[in-house]
Amino acid sequence: MAALTERADAALTRLYSLGDQVTADQRAQVAELIATARINAIDAGLAVTAGIFDLTGARSTATAYGLDRFWRNQRCYR
Repeated sequence: MAALTERADAALTRLYSLGDQVTADQRAQVAELIATARINAIDAGLAVTAGIFDLTGARSTATAYGLDRFWRNQRCYR
């Protein structure tokens, strides 16, 4: 996942360095890389939070523990 994020970051940096010479195709390619990195990060976060709840049980979703907000926040980004 980190490699994909770094690749998207490098592509965006290259795109910004082109200034006014950026084409629509170049913007689309970078947007696709960023979207792919975002989806992978969200999927990883969902897998981690689901694993936490699998290990800790249903009661860990109680607001007293504060774990529910991480799962909810991950679900909202999808």
